[in-house]
Amino acid sequence: MNNMENLVIALSVVCVVALIVGVALPFLQRKGIDTGAALERAKSAAEALSGAYGLVRPFLKDSEVIDKIQEYALIAVYNAEQLHKIGELPAEERKDSARGYVKDTLKLIGVDVTPELDAVIDGAIESEVYALGQTK
Repeated sequence: MNNMENLVIALSVVCVVALIVGVALPFLQRKGIDTGAALERAKSAAEALSGAYGLVRPFLKDSEVIDKIQEYALIAVYNAEQLHKIGELPAEERKDSARGYVKDTLKLIGVDVTPELDAVIDGAIESEVYALGQTK
C-alpha cells in the first residue's frame, strides 16, 4: 500500500468513529443503554489512530517531495536536451544543468536538499534520461 492509501484508510476510520460518537452513541443513550465502555473503546481507537498518523505523516511529506523531484527532473532533462540541441549547452554539461534546475526549483519551494534527496535527484534524472532515449 502506498502512503496515500494509508491516509485514506486512516481518514475513513476517523470518519466512522466520528459518526459512531456523533450519531450512534446519542441514540443508544436515549434508549437507556450504558455507552461508557463504548466511549472508552472509541477513545482508545482515536489515540491509536493519532499515533499511527504521527508515524505516517513524515512519509507523506517525503512522498510529496519525491513526486515533485520526479516532476522537476522531467522538465530539467527536456530543458537540458533542448539547450544542447540549439547549441547553448555542451553535451557533457547536460546532467549538471538538470541537477541545478531541480535543486534550484526545490529551494524555491522551501525544500532543503539533503544528501539523501541529492541521490534521489540523480536517480530521477537518470530515469528521465533513459526514458527520453526510449522515445527517440
